[in-house]
Amino acid sequence: MVIGAFLVALPSAVWVLTMQFTGTAPVMMGDEAEQWTATELRRLSRRGWRVINHVALREDDIDHVLVGPGGAYAVETKWSSSWSTSYGRDRVLEGIEQVRANARLLKLWHPLKQLAITPQPVLVMWGPGLSKLNSQDRVRVVNEVTVVVGSALRPWLRSLDNGVLSEQQISGAWSALEAHLEGRDRADSALHRVPTSVAEAVARLALAVGFAAFGIAALGQILNWTQSMPLTLSLACALTLPAGLLIPSPRWRWMAWGWGAGLGLPSAALLASELVAFIVQPVL
Repeated sequence: MVIGAFLVALPSAVWVLTMQFTGTAPVMMGDEAEQWTATELRRLSRRGWRVINHVALREDDIDHVLVGPGGAYAVETKWSSSWSTSYGRDRVLEGIEQVRANARLLKLWHPLKQLAITPQPVLVMWGPGLSKLNSQDRVRVVNEVTVVVGSALRPWLRSLDNGVLSEQQISGAWSALEAHLEGRDRADSALHRVPTSVAEAVARLALAVGFAAFGIAALGQILNWTQSMPLTLSLACALTLPAGLLIPSPRWRWMAWGWGAGLGLPSAALLASELVAFIVQPVL
């Protein structure tokens, strides 16, 4: 029982300390808050609204873009455990400026500008204690930004008027956003290709291990053929260089990693042993 409790408690303690010291916990809660906001926004789909998450028109993305009969909205989600402190108040002002900049960027984006759509900035706040605010403080306008408490988001969304945008504007904006995201996803897939299945991941790992074993065998054959450690290491370095050139290629990356590790790691071990022997031999 003691050993079992230790094996369970130790990893849990390490996990908690890691989240606290690295600041991972607030990031995780921020992601969770974005999912809460997205869930509430998706409820408007029954009324002809459309929502898309993580719209990247520059390095930083827009958390949510909402388009429907009542207009277009750039929505930013923020979470904090201490909104009543000076840090929380600064975070509110930071979020207001961020969502204003996002709405301005979205307004100047050519497809929406061509459709004469002016997105409105909205900041959604999540965290403990916000549900206790007065009704007038749960939804307020600060610097032309609508600031909504998470618990008041659903009633506020129900109060949005219709007739602001035509069906042509809605469909045009949605098509432009979808086309933009499809292009971004294709670029991300080309730059950061991931395995499509567990079988493919296992196949890639097996391929890397196989080329690593082949590299080790090749290093042994070179050493047996040359009978010279300096010449062997020189040839190993020369054969490893092409692998470094192939690593950026998604097609050859795993084979290059395996070949480079199979040649490079044993060569480094041989070089270290030679250096140790060179240093220790005079002493002995």
